[in-house]
Amino acid sequence: MLANKQCIIFVTLYFAYLLTVSWYNKGKGNAERLPRNNSIPLLTAAIFLSSVGGGTIIGIAEKATMGKFEYPCGLLYAVLADIAVGLFVSSKIANKKAFSSAGELIEYFYGTRAKTYVGICATLFAIGQLGLQIHVGGKILQNLLNIHYTYGALISYFVSLTFTLSGGLKTITSSSYVQQTILSISIVLIGASAIIFMHKHNISTLNLIPLESFYSKDTFIIALTFACMGIDPSFITRNLIATNANAIRTAVIIKSVFYLISIVLIASLGVIAHLAFPNYIPSQAFQRVIMSSLPSTLGGLAILGILVATISSAEASIHVALYSIRKDVLDTMPRFKNKLKFGPKIITFLLSTISIILALRFDFAVDLALFVGGFWFPIFVVPFVAALYNIHIPKTALFTIASITFCLFIAISAFHLLKGMYGLLISTAFHFTAFTIVRIIFKKRLQSA
Repeated sequence: MLANKQCIIFVTLYFAYLLTVSWYNKGKGNAERLPRNNSIPLLTAAIFLSSVGGGTIIGIAEKATMGKFEYPCGLLYAVLADIAVGLFVSSKIANKKAFSSAGELIEYFYGTRAKTYVGICATLFAIGQLGLQIHVGGKILQNLLNIHYTYGALISYFVSLTFTLSGGLKTITSSSYVQQTILSISIVLIGASAIIFMHKHNISTLNLIPLESFYSKDTFIIALTFACMGIDPSFITRNLIATNANAIRTAVIIKSVFYLISIVLIASLGVIAHLAFPNYIPSQAFQRVIMSSLPSTLGGLAILGILVATISSAEASIHVALYSIRKDVLDTMPRFKNKLKFGPKIITFLLSTISIILALRFDFAVDLALFVGGFWFPIFVVPFVAALYNIHIPKTALFTIASITFCLFIAISAFHLLKGMYGLLISTAFHFTAFTIVRIIFKKRLQSA
């Protein structure tokens, strides 16, 4: 059994804390309304939690443990894109005070039907992200409790579902500080375990990573792919919480610095796990390095942080799905919306059930993340960012390009024509190219209109 009593105690106490917070916030105000906040520490915590989820930690660690060092190296380069998003996109979103969702901004240029499509795509993406966190939570609990992965995934599913159903959107802000603190401590402990293990065995991670991993073709492809994944529905929703553009810009840049440090520490531990435990399952090897390097209490706290990141991302995914359905789908169908008295709870249960089915069909977190990313990034990131700068194309052209883009991604992914990372990047590049060409052709006509 990998874990110890301290691990189990920490996890049990945290689960109890989640339920207490969610029930406490249940009766306070409108649980379905996003609370606006301009606090830089709170915004930084919220955005950091959405970026460094359990999928990120386990995903990087798995690939590094498997010897696929181009993934953490590519993610390091992608941090530059995160900083660019903070400088040029985040403040633009925060300045769109008239809109409360991505769908509403798209609707302004492309009509109600486009808003509905955005809501559907955001919901599908959120389902996939929830599946990713359930997948990761299942792996953590599998090693922690020495149970089968399926049972671990079911526990992760029930905890996330119970927490969300009993709380509401207010739990995002009320628990962000605590989750950020635990996750930050966990990442520091992960780094400490890497240093301790290297000192004990007289090894260096830099000597283990081939130099070509920093400049190979796959590394830059991965970097560009992750760069395309910086503006997801959760990120947009959290930016809309802020009404101060300077606050959100500062928060995103601070987050990027912490994110860079986190990637280095997590990848280092993954490289060590690759050397020390080559015959173990990647996620198990990663946790074994932690438990063998740190005292049992600190090791338990480090693993708890990974679980905290997982649950935080899971609750955010459920909230984004509910918010997208309510704001961008049901708001366009008022008659249907009024009949759904218990709609949110029913929809949450259905979405979570679909997510766990998806979680059980993938072996590795990064592969699942790249697949679900195709339901959002290639289709709507380009027109969304363009709309922030009041750039748009004819409605029919957008629907045609988006449809072709989605079919292209599905064809590449479903038939395994190329590696998963290529599917998302190629389809996004196609949309950007087609959008740019159409914009150039119709620019004068759109300006005169």
